[in-house]
Amino acid sequence: MLAMQAAAALTLFPMVAKLFMQALSPLSDGISEFMKRKFKNRELFIGLDWPILAGCSEVWVAIVLMVPVTLIFALILPGNGVLPFAGILNISLCAPALIVTGGNLIRMIILGTITTPIFLYVSTFFAGTITDLAHSTGAISLKAGQQITWSTLEYPVFRYIFAEASQFTILGFIFVAIWVVL
Repeated sequence: MLAMQAAAALTLFPMVAKLFMQALSPLSDGISEFMKRKFKNRELFIGLDWPILAGCSEVWVAIVLMVPVTLIFALILPGNGVLPFAGILNISLCAPALIVTGGNLIRMIILGTITTPIFLYVSTFFAGTITDLAHSTGAISLKAGQQITWSTLEYPVFRYIFAEASQFTILGFIFVAIWVVL
């Protein structure tokens, strides 16, 4: 049953995302025109979230091709404690990859293959904290030994670095110093 739900999600998600993009484009165009009338002789950019990129087929091809890569990494990486399901469609990875690579599908897959272990390790790092938070709010009830996490955490390296620093670890402060210098 779970496999059928996953297959349905993999099939329907790109279609629904394209609907979001089609719905948001006129809104963006209308806001742009309004702002151009108000602020003549100025170039203004209207920012929209990832759904505007969801209409690009390269994003969805990369996401679907990254599913087996993510599962293989989840199974073979030492120290990884995450088997992603809800986050198997890693939009946090593929939407920025579209921009960085200019839509080059091969480069998107290479970038995804390089960065997927980072997503898995950082989500493993945060699993205990997220599980404790969910327990403390009464949001979930898990069996002994089970944890939840967020496997598609945006900017995983940034969040990991500052989480380490907030625990006042030497490693955290070194990472923050490197982050600030870069």
